[in-house]
Amino acid sequence: MISIAQTPTLKLHLQAALGSMALALVVTGFLVFDRRAPFEYISTEVTPRPVSAGSAIVVHRHVVWNRRCEGEAWTEIVSEVDRTVTNYDRAARYPFELGDTFAERTILLPWTMRPGAATYRGVIRFAACGLTSRWRPIDVPYQQVTFEVR
Repeated sequence: MISIAQTPTLKLHLQAALGSMALALVVTGFLVFDRRAPFEYISTEVTPRPVSAGSAIVVHRHVVWNRRCEGEAWTEIVSEVDRTVTNYDRAARYPFELGDTFAERTILLPWTMRPGAATYRGVIRFAACGLTSRWRPIDVPYQQVTFEVR
């Protein structure tokens, strides 16, 4: 019978195979169980300031996408005067490219919005971004921005 110690070439091949398998398991495990948000906010701004009720605001976002995951977004404007919440679209969000991304979105404010402070906020829910997000989605809140309605 031949032992592994007697055949150095076989020993090297076995070590390389085991090392490759261990590395593949670590990488696969990280990708499957990664719960980090697929992007990070750099900045969010709202223009113009102040804005009139019934007119449009433009939300300017700068984000860095680190991986491709489709998410479902909810957006709302909350009047700080009377705590009225105006819900907007519930739509899919998907990065077209990784890295730095600049995006603009126009939102029409309701005519009934009372003068005073208002907050732009929302959340993106990722339910298909790694194995664990299928059981417990990853919720990433928007950067909230407060602006003045006149």
